Amino acid sequence: MKNLFIITFLLLILSLLVSCSPTRVTTDYDRNVYFSQFKTFGFYANTEVTNLSQLDQRRVLEAISSELQKRGLQPNETNPQLLIDVQGSQQQTQRQNASIGLGGGSWGRRGGGGVNVGIPIRTTQLQKSIVIDIVQAQTEQLIWQGVIDQTTGTRADSEQKIQEAVSKVFKDFPPK
Repeated sequence: MKNLFIITFLLLILSLLVSCSPTRVTTDYDRNVYFSQFKTFGFYANTEVTNLSQLDQRRVLEAISSELQKRGLQPNETNPQLLIDVQGSQQQTQRQNASIGLGGGSWGRRGGGGVNVGIPIRTTQLQKSIVIDIVQAQTEQLIWQGVIDQTTGTRADSEQKIQEAVSKVFKDFPPK
């Protein structure tokens, strides 16, 4: 009986871990660009991350600025070498989970069976996508792009998740 409890508990923990959606990031860049030549960056004038709340817009822009400064680039709004453009989308989804299971077995000469019915549980999730474009200011050519796809359960954890996602997308920036 004790082993059954432990197995059930471990399966519950495993299902919770599997159900948590990780943040997915992808990046692409122009392999012909020598990124170490760039020392300054700025955002396009009137940069506004559409389709995100004003709080999340500010969080995204601050996180990007922080990550670029950690990598040696300095902000310069008057004459930047790199221009940053950010686009976002946000969608609220509802998911309903339910399950039905049937089982049977025997122990010695005795047979047995069972039925398991799951309780429908509706969960609301927030799906956010953020696209970060880095453009060489002089040529107006896209030289780097990062895409963040993230699912959160609530808005309350948004600030930390945005910072983690932006750090993750800039992990290998600048490309070598």
